Amino acid sequence: MTTFTTDHSSYSNYDNKSLNFQVISYQTKTNDHFLSIIEKLNPETLINIETFISDFQALNPKADIYQLEADRIYLFPLYE
Repeated sequence: MTTFTTDHSSYSNYDNKSLNFQVISYQTKTNDHFLSIIEKLNPETLINIETFISDFQALNPKADIYQLEADRIYLFPLYE
């Protein structure tokens, strides 16, 4: 099951005045990968991968984009 929420309380120390995206909580499944999740959440967005990575890491400072843990909730940028 995929879970999406827009609870902004989880990133209170992130400077939300500079956000150009919404924040989505996403619970990963087995075999989920960073890029596939980003593409699923932002199918029409033309943003470079460095921006995706930078924003994701700002929202999840301890996360490793190359080894996302299954059944864990991460914050992902949802670009407009």
